[in-house]
Amino acid sequence: MNIDKNEYTYSIIFKICTEISNESSLEFGKLMFNEMPKRFRSNIVVATSALNMFMKCGDVSKAEELFNGIRKKNLIIFGAMM
Repeated sequence: MNIDKNEYTYSIIFKICTEISNESSLEFGKLMFNEMPKRFRSNIVVATSALNMFMKCGDVSKAEELFNGIRKKNLIIFGAMM
């Protein structure tokens, strides 16, 4: 089964990885994040979902790297980083 990945599917994948919140889900989430097209990183929903996943799964350095790359930060992004 081939599923077309777009900003919505990536956002859902990161949310699921956050809910599972173990080492395997973090590794899968990182894999998905690294292969995700760069243009999706500017989508505030996708960026927030990925940031939340990194923070809740304990990868603060990756979360900080993503946070620093977001140009237009809002309260939700700041909240996810906290």
